[in-house]
Amino acid sequence: MNITNRLRFCLVLATVFLSANILADQHPCRDDQHQDYTIPLTETAGDAFYIFPPAAGSDRRSARLQSGQPPESLFRLVTNYEAFAEFIPRVAISRVIRRDARAAEVYQRLQFPAPMRDRHYLIRSEWTANREAQHFVVDWWLVDGTLPAPADAAVRPGRFNGCWDIRRLPGGGTDAVYSITVVPGGLIPEWLARKGVD
Repeated sequence: MNITNRLRFCLVLATVFLSANILADQHPCRDDQHQDYTIPLTETAGDAFYIFPPAAGSDRRSARLQSGQPPESLFRLVTNYEAFAEFIPRVAISRVIRRDARAAEVYQRLQFPAPMRDRHYLIRSEWTANREAQHFVVDWWLVDGTLPAPADAAVRPGRFNGCWDIRRLPGGGTDAVYSITVVPGGLIPEWLARKGVD
């Protein structure tokens, strides 16, 4: 498995295991308390993927990826929004509306099985890239605006935001923390909405 495919595999794992949860308002991408509290989930070809147990009283979920690949490879992958529909589960459309050197506005549509309706939304993603230190931070959140694609009875989520914090390990390779907040919105019960993205 080449570098890009291995990183895509880990990104898919993060999406599948985290998107099924209703999460708290804050995301802990830069929260040092998680440094020693990880549960191994899978390891393949030298890449390890972990989930964090939720803090007491919180439904927040986040994950960690440790890889032998360079941090910039993962950074380029998670900001390549044009390609998300090719490898991220449920993403039917991912269209960049505008982009500059440090930000992008993106329209996405997620497909779900009946009776859950599709979700669609606009997000703004902003990032900082310290290439000398190999430290990259990506944040995204919902923004208001007219959706460019036909609605087709799709629902806007109530909340969707998240972050990546991607750093170089002291001995080389990548240490990345990923966190999301998702409230699916719509009239369907939240327990059924969560089941629809399992």
